[in-house]
Amino acid sequence: LHFFHWELEFPEVFKGGGGMDVIVGNPPWLKVEWQEGGVLSDFEPLLAVKGLSAKQATERRAKVLEVPAARAAYLSEFEAMTGTPAYLNAVQNYPALQGVQTNLYKCFMEQALRLGGSSGCAGILHQKGLYDDPRGGRLRKTLAQRLALHLHLINKLLLFSEIKDEKHYEMSMYRSSESHDVGFVQVSNLFHPRTLDDSFQHDGLGPVPGIKDLKDNWVLQGHASRLVPVDASTLALFAQLYDKPGTSALEARLPVVHSREILDVLQRFAKAPRKLADLGDDYFATVCFDETGAQRDGTIARGTRFAKDVHEWVVSGPHFYVGNPFNKTPNEGCKHNQDYSPIDLTVIPDDYLPRTNFVPACSPGEYRKRTPEWRGRPVTEFYRHANRQMVAPTGERTHIPALLPPGCAHVLSAVSVAFHSTEDLLNLLSMGVSLPADFFVKASGRAHVLGETLGLLPMAQGPRARLQRARCLRLNSVTRPYAELWREHYVEATSCDAPTKPDPRAGTYAHLTPEWTWDTPLRTPFERRQALVELDALAALSLDMTLDELLLIYRVQFPVLQQYERETFYDQRGKIVFTVNRGLSGVGVTRAQWGEIQHAQAGDTLPEWAVDQQGAFVAPFDACDREADMAQAYEEFRRRIAAL
Repeated sequence: LHFFHWELEFPEVFKGGGGMDVIVGNPPWLKVEWQEGGVLSDFEPLLAVKGLSAKQATERRAKVLEVPAARAAYLSEFEAMTGTPAYLNAVQNYPALQGVQTNLYKCFMEQALRLGGSSGCAGILHQKGLYDDPRGGRLRKTLAQRLALHLHLINKLLLFSEIKDEKHYEMSMYRSSESHDVGFVQVSNLFHPRTLDDSFQHDGLGPVPGIKDLKDNWVLQGHASRLVPVDASTLALFAQLYDKPGTSALEARLPVVHSREILDVLQRFAKAPRKLADLGDDYFATVCFDETGAQRDGTIARGTRFAKDVHEWVVSGPHFYVGNPFNKTPNEGCKHNQDYSPIDLTVIPDDYLPRTNFVPACSPGEYRKRTPEWRGRPVTEFYRHANRQMVAPTGERTHIPALLPPGCAHVLSAVSVAFHSTEDLLNLLSMGVSLPADFFVKASGRAHVLGETLGLLPMAQGPRARLQRARCLRLNSVTRPYAELWREHYVEATSCDAPTKPDPRAGTYAHLTPEWTWDTPLRTPFERRQALVELDALAALSLDMTLDELLLIYRVQFPVLQQYERETFYDQRGKIVFTVNRGLSGVGVTRAQWGEIQHAQAGDTLPEWAVDQQGAFVAPFDACDREADMAQAYEEFRRRIAAL
């Protein structure tokens, strides 16, 4: 093998034309790094088998390296795999990649910039991450002045059969020479190339299609509004929304913008008067315990059982969902994150705790010392905003926050935030559970929601904030450990509040007092859904979003939620009798059973199997229209707030 000199291999191209006219490529999506297991497993296959402890692997590795042939192969491979990354990471070789984790496709992209002629262009298919790497500003600045077309694609149709259907990837088409005027077209959420062709040919009339249609099919139809023009002012907006203050527009990370209309919605977030990061040192974000490291050092141990008290409860991601700290409990012998069962909040006692998959493995004093501290106290002594760290941009919901009670810890699948002021805590959470905030996180395109992303989220304030906090508290305060927080934030005006939907199943506020009781929280699925809908409307009003903009983001960005809304049916008690929601497996009757009872009328006698933990379902059954309910809540709150 020898180094490849492009100028020597193609002298006629570089002497006469200055470089390539057209470059097209799909470079390897690989990070070159040292993997000793691949070498040593040729001599000791057990080293490639999962399940060995760190100590066992170290002992076997030492024995293998005593063999001369194995040692020679190991050192030879180590030499090659140390030299290659050193070359690829050298600033003098790839200056635009300074500060980023080098990946082969990134090196190819910078190389294509050099090889192109003065009027040349390049099209590179590459892995997602180039345009949202927090340390990739230098490379984005280099590309922004050359970029002509940026495509964001999702492999749901398995066009690349060898990679998973959840895989997101991108294509960049750029000019070899810089332009002083930044201007390119971005197209996001593509499932097939034909959508791009149709969008360029579309006349711009009619509504913009969403991600899925009413039959749950991925939308391939194009529309002129899917071609989102990006210039310097647009990049400045992106930098303001998703980057640190002072970030250059040319270095801005690119969000996932489905259509031109979505840009108008993003402008609302740019004008939000108060964000979490504005609190400065008055909040603290932490991942608490690293699941692997905390087990290795004896802080926690794997053990699925009911916690004795809240101090023994170690929260995992599936435990909570949007506005619900007790969403699911691990099944006995829980083996993975799908091995959980939904919790029926209408039957749990006021001191209920779900099972935990981890328990403290050291003394209480040592456990306290190893817990992250803030302001001289273990972070577990605070009420905390928690959200799942990993997000699913194409799932029912992306940003998944809830309120944790004092005492519990959590593992790395969650991120929690403690606050100096519990009012600030509720102001963040009451916005965070809403569709507008979820949309903001979806549009970021990020796969993880950590402290940096949380700092960008808007917070409730003004005359609507009290209405938001009251609903947020009633969603989350499902057991007695939340009583102190309820008492602190209860106000007499809460008893004068009321749901915006005139349906007895939507609940009431008339019975509330400063003392927490089992009836304080919202418990039935119907009344909890209604509170979330009202928080969607209040969040939109807080951001000065129009009703049309609220409905737009729902139609475009939440296809799975739309499907679940259409096919979730409630009985007259507000309980779910049938749903296609995959997160509620086991709730309600089966599809076959639903076919037998769905048309039941009031007073009909249902089969013996048509029951849940509280008894027989009560007919008739109906579904809800989220768009109509959000519109009703939006207009009603606008009227109530104007009357204040």
